[in-house]
Amino acid sequence: MHPDHELAGVVLIGGKSSRMGFPKALLTYNNALLYQYQAEKLNKICHTVYLSHN
Repeated sequence: MHPDHELAGVVLIGGKSSRMGFPKALLTYNNALLYQYQAEKLNKICHTVYLSHN
């Protein structure tokens, strides 16, 4: 359920990935891409969810 006021959520995707050796945007959690999982959770409490990537 969304709150009465507008609330926006932001999921930061990826980054340089130089230490990991593969793109962080491809990390998975609970059989989904991590950023998709996070966006779904935020969508339950936010009116708008933004995905930020380079």
